[in-house]
Amino acid sequence: MGKMISYKEAVNRFGSEYLLLKALNNGKIRKVKRGYYLLENDTPVHIDSVSFICQKYPDAILTMDSAFYFLNLTDVIPDKIHLATLRNATRIREENVHQYFESTKYYGVGKDIFMYEGTPAAIYNKERMLIELIRHKSTMAYDYYKEILLNYRKSVDSISMDRLEDYLEAFESSRNYFEVLEREVF
Repeated sequence: MGKMISYKEAVNRFGSEYLLLKALNNGKIRKVKRGYYLLENDTPVHIDSVSFICQKYPDAILTMDSAFYFLNLTDVIPDKIHLATLRNATRIREENVHQYFESTKYYGVGKDIFMYEGTPAAIYNKERMLIELIRHKSTMAYDYYKEILLNYRKSVDSISMDRLEDYLEAFESSRNYFEVLEREVF
């Protein structure tokens, strides 16, 4: 797969806007979307929207349905890419993105990086997503919630209690969340 770069990176790589245009005409680079280019190589090119979105919004973190799917807690493929951003971040205007605005107090708590299709992507880890599951329980379909909860129960040994306790301390309703976790997961 070719490497995706921004317009600015493409101009720097080829030396000028004119040389970038020449490279486009010669097939050395291909325009993917406005402001994003793909360096061609001998392998077939496949543009995955998740890897594209993760490159376009490197400060955003995969959360909710996307994180549950990539953490193998559900087999339901999300119809949108769910991203967490800071509360004061610019609104993402992509049709296939659902954006969650978070305060600086919660944003980034439990953030991990994983490689997806050769692209580094930020994602909340299992422990943070367990808290998110409890926080968003009332807005989720019951069957979906139960599926994820059952998968957490099956993998309870892989959950770091130290991390979970640290993350719970960051949230205001941590006592309530801990009671729900004890009752429903552990």
